[in-house]
Amino acid sequence: MDPRGREFRLMWKVEGGMTAIAIQLERLRWSVLGRAAVGLLVLAVLSTLSSQGWAQSCPLAGRAGFMGHSMPIDGDPNPQQMTFVPAFRSLDFGELVGFEVPPDGTNRIFVVEKLGRIHVFENRDDVSTSRVFLDIQSLVVSGGEQGLLGLAFDPDYATNRRFYVNYTAEVGCNAPAAAGCSKIMRFQTRANDPDQADPASRTEILEFRQPFSYHNGGPVVFGPDGMLYVATGDGGGAEDPERNAQNLGSRLGKILRLDVRAGAPSIVPADNPFVSTPGADPLVYHYGLRNPWRISFDRVTGDLYIGDVGEGRREEVNRVRAGTPGGLNFGWEYCEGTRDYRIGARCTDIASTPPVIEYVHGDPAGGDLVIGGYVYRGDAYPELYGAYLYSDTLSLRVWAWDGADPVDPWQPGNPGVLISVPPVSLVSFGQDRDGEIFGLRYQSGPIHRLVRNGAPGGGIPVPNLLSQTGFFRNVVNLSVMPGVVEYDVEAPLWSDGSIKRRWIALPGQGKIQFDATESFDFPVGTAFVKNFSFRRPDGGLRHVETRVFWRQTDRWVGVTYRWNAAQTDAQRIAGGLQETIDLGGGQSQLWRYPSESECLGCHTAAGGRVLGVRARQLGEPFPYPYGPMVQLAAWNCGQLFDVDIRDPNRFARARDLDDPTATRIHRARSYFASNCEMCHQPQGPAPGGLDFRFTRAVGSWNVVDVAPTQGNLGIVNPRRIAIGDKSRSVAWVRQSSSDSAIRMARGTLAPHTQAVGLIGDWIDSDLTFIDSDADGIRDSVDRCPMVSDPTQADRDGDGIGNACDPDDQPDLTVRSVVPLVGPLLAGQTLSLSAVAENLATTASDSFPVSFYLSRDTTLDADVDKPIGHCWIESLNGRNTRSCATTGRIPTDILPATASPTPFHWIACADRGGFETDPFSANDCRASTPTVTVPEPGGWSRGWIALVAIGGALAGRKRSGAARRARISAGRGS
Repeated sequence: MDPRGREFRLMWKVEGGMTAIAIQLERLRWSVLGRAAVGLLVLAVLSTLSSQGWAQSCPLAGRAGFMGHSMPIDGDPNPQQMTFVPAFRSLDFGELVGFEVPPDGTNRIFVVEKLGRIHVFENRDDVSTSRVFLDIQSLVVSGGEQGLLGLAFDPDYATNRRFYVNYTAEVGCNAPAAAGCSKIMRFQTRANDPDQADPASRTEILEFRQPFSYHNGGPVVFGPDGMLYVATGDGGGAEDPERNAQNLGSRLGKILRLDVRAGAPSIVPADNPFVSTPGADPLVYHYGLRNPWRISFDRVTGDLYIGDVGEGRREEVNRVRAGTPGGLNFGWEYCEGTRDYRIGARCTDIASTPPVIEYVHGDPAGGDLVIGGYVYRGDAYPELYGAYLYSDTLSLRVWAWDGADPVDPWQPGNPGVLISVPPVSLVSFGQDRDGEIFGLRYQSGPIHRLVRNGAPGGGIPVPNLLSQTGFFRNVVNLSVMPGVVEYDVEAPLWSDGSIKRRWIALPGQGKIQFDATESFDFPVGTAFVKNFSFRRPDGGLRHVETRVFWRQTDRWVGVTYRWNAAQTDAQRIAGGLQETIDLGGGQSQLWRYPSESECLGCHTAAGGRVLGVRARQLGEPFPYPYGPMVQLAAWNCGQLFDVDIRDPNRFARARDLDDPTATRIHRARSYFASNCEMCHQPQGPAPGGLDFRFTRAVGSWNVVDVAPTQGNLGIVNPRRIAIGDKSRSVAWVRQSSSDSAIRMARGTLAPHTQAVGLIGDWIDSDLTFIDSDADGIRDSVDRCPMVSDPTQADRDGDGIGNACDPDDQPDLTVRSVVPLVGPLLAGQTLSLSAVAENLATTASDSFPVSFYLSRDTTLDADVDKPIGHCWIESLNGRNTRSCATTGRIPTDILPATASPTPFHWIACADRGGFETDPFSANDCRASTPTVTVPEPGGWSRGWIALVAIGGALAGRKRSGAARRARISAGRGS
């Protein structure tokens, strides 16, 4: 308004790149009526701008907190009879593959780490320490399917202290073209220390070459006859290219039987079946196996059970009744299960013995990778007594089979009763002295114990209808409740051509723990909803399925809802289902609903459980109601993240198949990452050593010009991906196939035509040599293979490009923090500060320093509470700088008891990976002094003193993803 009151101007500019709005009211006479009119007009304009302009500035600004869904936060939503829970909670191990107890009357457990160590500890829930019993890492070659794979105690161990191990080594087996050597070694325990093996007692019993680095088998067990049984794989290669399993002269693909008793004239038992057969290896006892990953004897009947990992279509368990003579042929590679496998041959041509348990790949009730177990002979669960318990790593299922012979041996019945879908993938089983069952998980972490599922569902049932879940105000038109945020991803997972809509629901004002390159971490109660539809001939949508995936207190779980024909609601279905959907107008769509236990088969722990929501997938604009905005920017200004990420353009982006601005290799990398990396990465459950992570160069995928190990598919001279020839590329053939048994990705029924075309064109036209960044420089000589740089800039002349030179990447850490001392109150606002240090010689980009309260001195992103963060704009090499912020103590940090709970302050530099930092072990520092958070009213109100403490902090490495490990369970890909 001008000084004379005769003119009024209202200027409004919307930030965030949107069109500026200017409104000017001129020469209004400043009468009472005029003032009222102007007031009403201003209110109307402001009202409009608040609903449009402000939303355009930040679509998620001031979003309402989600009031909550109806999904249970505790308990199994699809409860089975049994479950697996962590045991020996104070102990944590690496990649465990074995669990054994000695026959010496003690109640001890020995666990085998694949890298070459055996640990021992007392079988008590409250055990707090373990000891390294044997460490032969210097002898063992470990990785993929190689390593220390088996342990067996001599039946006379109590007196002779002997035990046997099976491991792979790089030395020995002086045969041509050997990729490794399997060794059976004997050791003795020290006479003066039952928890220590004597490394000097190492005695070689047997060795045999491994032509490939997988299909090594591994188990060594003593039978009721006192003989040592060794299970060996066929040596690797798709379809057993050396025909080892059927060759009696080879020790591969067999059950070997050795006499290792003191005084035995030979390790060859005189009654082995092929002792007198010309050309046969006398140690062979049974044959025709592909990769017997776990075997066991029933401690009551003496029956032998063999879990044999299948190739591409079937998984099987074989049983040998006690007293059966040796010499059984289990069929591989004439047979896979009861199915004829070898071209031009039949299982019956070789009089093979069919399995007693068999299931088909891709079956919603089955799985893809069998893990042999034990016949239960414990006392805790009488209902399981005498049942054979085994599992499938990829589907997570655990079955109990009653041991009844199939009515038709060539048509085995179902795999047994499903008793558990544990929260972790199991790679092996163990039984203690009392016959109770334990499970070993894929990744590093605790051992799990089989227990009865006493409180299924946690007392809160999963809603039966989608309309009852609490996510939708109106389920018919899919309008969501306040606080539920819709989003999209840049390079989506292929889902048979369906149209998908996605939502995230954070609990209250919960925050996402951001990471620049890896998976995010989400608070308990977070839920994701995905709806699948198809276009009808009339242009409308036919909803088919809605999936809900949410985080409970101790796990992620998922359920699926099937839409009714009237399109008024969707009903939960627990088991898998395949049906033909009528779209009207004579059109239909074949659709497969996954079983609920299959959710974690794709949403793997290695993949971070939540697959699509990560930085690289949220870099595209989303059509919010009042204009598009890059999703990362919208989520950031809407304060969905625990840290201000600032410029979203600093993060690498995935690219959709139809993005004309991206190179073909960039789009291919994005597609493989979205559809394959959740299983195909070092910590993932899929075998074969493939690594399709988006952050890996093509040369690191282990696919280009690599021979397949999961079947040749009838291709002459096949490769996983053949340079310049898609027709010889097994990955492309699987991708383009309509056969669901060999299709990739699993669970889909139809090929993705656009992806098949793009990947095929990339292989045929672009893949003349491996060039991950499409800059014309081979990865093998590219100074920075993941960043396009045709000039190959190399500042320090060390042969590594500037963009990825470890010498030029600052190592950021926290030198000191200004902690609070004395009791704190939940909900209290605090001043926080820390000093960060750049340990490198070059300057860093801007990065955040994040503050946490932790119950110990190690940051655990799943548990520890983020309090606040501050940014350091840039930090020169060998320099320090402080930053400060305020934070609020979460209200949900209250202790469960009236006693004050001690916490440590932890400060982390660049916790989300904003700055390219090659080292993460020293990112965080924890305070030695602790603070306490009492219950409200338990602390006398007073002033909280700030005391600067520098140098009295202990560096602590981050926990979580860096500690994950895997074991490929004995099957190539």
